[in-house]
Amino acid sequence: MRTRRVNGAVTVLRWIFRRGNDLLTCRLDQYPDRYMLMLIPHGEGPVAAIETVETTVRAYQRHASTAAQLRELGWVVVHHMRPHHSGPRLTPDAVAA
Repeated sequence: MRTRRVNGAVTVLRWIFRRGNDLLTCRLDQYPDRYMLMLIPHGEGPVAAIETVETTVRAYQRHASTAAQLRELGWVVVHHMRPHHSGPRLTPDAVAA
């Protein structure tokens, strides 16, 4: 599968976390001149957080530290996208099964 490009961005990492019935995506998008780290709740609501990161190393470090913080708060990784693979789209019902 191809990696999705939106507005010049490529999603390079996407981890989906679950805590109870809640799902949250931690996504790292690469733009030509920067990276964007996003926390996106599933369901109702806006993007929870967006951070711009300038370098590749720092972007992956921020993703790793954010994922570690989420795990410390009780979130569990239920799906992760490998680089250059768009993976299936998950819904709360699919994850609960």
